[in-house]
Formats: sequence, structure tokens, C-alpha cells
Amino acid sequence: MIVGGMPEAVNEYLANESFISVQQCHEGLSSSFKEDFSKYSKGAEVEHLKLIWNRIPFEIGKRITYSKLAGSEARSQEISRAFGILHEAMLVERVFPTTQTLPPLVKKPKASPKAVFLDVGLCSYMLHINRDQIRKKLIDPFYQGGLIEMFVGQELLACDFYSRDTLFFWIREEKGSSSELDFLVPFENGLIPIEVKSGSHGSLKSLHQFLARSSYSLGVRFYNQGALKVQRHQVILPTGAKVNYQLLSIPFYLLPRLGELA
Repeated sequence: MIVGGMPEAVNEYLANESFISVQQCHEGLSSSFKEDFSKYSKGAEVEHLKLIWNRIPFEIGKRITYSKLAGSEARSQEISRAFGILHEAMLVERVFPTTQTLPPLVKKPKASPKAVFLDVGLCSYMLHINRDQIRKKLIDPFYQGGLIEMFVGQELLACDFYSRDTLFFWIREEKGSSSELDFLVPFENGLIPIEVKSGSHGSLKSLHQFLARSSYSLGVRFYNQGALKVQRHQVILPTGAKVNYQLLSIPFYLLPRLGELA
């Protein structure tokens, strides 16, 4: 996560095996991107682009509210427009929620989206997180989970079995209750519901809610502490409904093979 997937940063580490030189590389990359913002826009909008670029690393894993992101520095409409520019430039991916359980997936454009930053190593640098803090779990668990969720999002975007702008997360918004599934991606004739976990344990309540409302019997969990395996599960929801499904658990390093495994 410290090096990330940026070719220049990876080459720098392979050449020098120094995380200090990788940090210097990340600093140069971040500065270069900000200097290039004037190519995408003009005037005050350039400052809005810089604001989003600097703040998005601190919003990973969260639903983004434009007014909160803007603070007192800009109107939410201006921030939304600048966010769209960075999305089109493929520097920050804007991932929208959907309530669909069958294709085609329809985004809720007025609902709060999530963001997938350009690179996990660059994001770690901008959060001022070092290797030992990640390794020894000395960072806020929310950001630990956010970095992992963002890494999965980047890998899903890099997979070639679906096109850009078809990465969603699923939400259930009902009176008195809500659920949020990390990712929902089209695959062949259906959809793959995905939960991301930083360990081998953890609730899969949102996955169960999605499966209960859909015709699918396969759920996917990405995690970093476990082996590749398929398990049959039966759960009973608070409503009394039963969900029978297969859980495909995939370690992070096998993420690019999701298409084969599914």
C-alpha cells in the first residue's frame, strides 16, 4: 500500500529499495498533477480541483457530501462540477450507489457517491501514513478499512471484464433501516455482490440483505487473512427470511482473477 501501483514509484523502489525515495517520487507526482489542473479548467475552478485532490484521501470509504467537502471555500455545486472534471480525467473515480438488484444498474446521481483515488500508495503518502504504521495497525481502523476498500476498487476498475462507469455500490434505504454493499459489478448475464473485509471475520449483513432481495445465490468476500474457499451458508434475517447462498472468499492477491473464479 505504501508503494502503490504507479509505475514510477514501483520502479523507484525496485531500483533503490528505499521508501524515502518512494515518498519523494509521490511528492513529485502529486505536485505534477496539481500543476496540470490548469489544463482541465480555468480560474477559480482550478482551486476547486486542488481542494478535492487534497481532501479526497481523507474521505476514502465514506459517502461524500459536496457541501461538507467544500466547507466554506466553495458552493457544493461548484465542487460537484470539479469532482466530475477529475473523474473524466481518471484521477479520482466517482462511484455512485444503486438500489437495483437486477441489470441494468441505474445510478442515483443525486445520492452521495464514494471516491476511488488514483493510487493507493499515493493516497497513503497524502495521508502521511508510513509502512510501519500500516504493518503494526497503528492507524485509525476506519482509514485502514478505507485504504483496503479503495485498493479493491482500483483493482476492479483495472479488470477487463466490464467497462468503466459500471462500478457501483449497492444501498438499501428503507424507513428505519439501511444497508450498504461495498461493490456491485456486472458480470456475464448477472451481477456480482462484493464485500471487502480487512480480516477473516466480520459481519456480512449487507450482502445478506442484497441476496435476500435478488435472484442470486453467490456472494464474494475479499479479505487479507484467509485462503481461497467456497462455503455454503444459510442465514436467517431479522425478518425471518432465509437466505441460502455460496460465499466465495478470495484473498486480495487473487483479485485480478475474479472473473475466472466467479
